[in-house]
Amino acid sequence: MCDVLQPRLTTSEGAAGTQYVHLELTNTGRSPCHVRGYPRLTLVDGDGKTLGTAATRRGDGGAAMVIIQPGKTVGTDIGFPNAGNFLAGACKTGTKALVVQLSHSKRTSRVADVHPFCPDWSVGPLR
Repeated sequence: MCDVLQPRLTTSEGAAGTQYVHLELTNTGRSPCHVRGYPRLTLVDGDGKTLGTAATRRGDGGAAMVIIQPGKTVGTDIGFPNAGNFLAGACKTGTKALVVQLSHSKRTSRVADVHPFCPDWSVGPLR
């Protein structure tokens, strides 16, 4: 299990009404660690209040165990649907951070983010 992972949002591209953002998690600890599956992602406002629901899992479910050496990174893609594809009021604005929690861990980490919460936002498996 990894307890010392630093999140970072990187590349972004859009396709079919969705913006895809890459989430990287870097092992900042001194020892190798392992992750498996999908991270639990939530969006929060400036007061730390959760906006909407957690991201849904996307992909084939074949998430493998990944060993992360110190200083190395794993990643996944997050799909943020375009708010213009929804009826007024379906999406929530005011996001200040993305909260990341790995399966089998109670620890969370945050990375600044301003994407609005819209239903059916998604996350793929860690690779």
